[in-house]
Amino acid sequence: MPVVTTDSRGVYVSRSFLSGERPGVSWMGGVGVLLPAAVCPRPGDSVASMLEKAGGASAPWRLWKAGGQPVDAPLQAPVKVWIPVS
Repeated sequence: MPVVTTDSRGVYVSRSFLSGERPGVSWMGGVGVLLPAAVCPRPGDSVASMLEKAGGASAPWRLWKAGGQPVDAPLQAPVKVWIPVS
């Protein structure tokens, strides 16, 4: 299971893989997407369209959660609400 570390503003710092319990880890199930800080998804934007916008972009990155999106939903499915993770 991947672990994404962000700073207090929600900017991506690093990623690793969970190998045991860690203090300070907030568990957040669902679909998370790292997007360039300049990209702000809107309701109805799909994960696929956001990944397309992110292609080739550089840091800084922000972590967004696709609110209410089942993990098995098609990447082209519209997301009802995007939640910035901070």
